[in-house]
Amino acid sequence: MPCEPGGGDEGSAEPGALKAQYRTSNSAPGDHQTKPALELVNTRGTTVDLSTVKVRHWITDQSGVTTNSTRCDWSPLGCSSITHRAAAMSSP
Repeated sequence: MPCEPGGGDEGSAEPGALKAQYRTSNSAPGDHQTKPALELVNTRGTTVDLSTVKVRHWITDQSGVTTNSTRCDWSPLGCSSITHRAAAMSSP
């Protein structure tokens, strides 16, 4: 999954310099939790201002749940450095 930094400010990575690697952390498929594990990989070795990077993980609600939530389990930068939220889309 390619990941593009936003902006274009000095210090931003060139397009395609990051890739997001995904794996599921869920070993219980019936519990209605996606539990994605995402890792950003710098493929070019250039400095990336992570405050300009936005990663989106799309899910389809098939369980009838009306609210979703997110949480950071671990980050090398510390979870307090990660902004995350669940938001409903008006249409897929």
